Amino acid sequence: MKVVSSICRVRTLDTHDLVDVTEDVEQAVAAAEVSAGRVTVTVPSPTCAVVVNERETGLLADIGATLDRMTARDNGASPVSVGSRSAVLPVVGGRVHLGMWQRLLLVELEGPGDRALTVQIVGD
Repeated sequence: MKVVSSICRVRTLDTHDLVDVTEDVEQAVAAAEVSAGRVTVTVPSPTCAVVVNERETGLLADIGATLDRMTARDNGASPVSVGSRSAVLPVVGGRVHLGMWQRLLLVELEGPGDRALTVQIVGD
């Protein structure tokens, strides 16, 4: 069994930003040369989340508007808990196995800022 870890650097541009990190994770999996296993993506920042969803413009706008409303209720005093700080996805045939329209998104809850995602691939 092989274990490969890497860091993916991401810059968020707004207080509630959604950044597609799918290609970065796919590149890390390809570089690991693992044909079957799993990839875990973790963001250590308590002000970010990692989610799997579509990257559709209307959906992203809805998520951003919802985050704005939730934060307004909280008076902006603390980040809103949305999603999780990690996601685990299967690696099948040397690729991240996602649904047809699914993407891996970093959700910024209190940015903007420089973020680091840990990508760990385990498999054969």
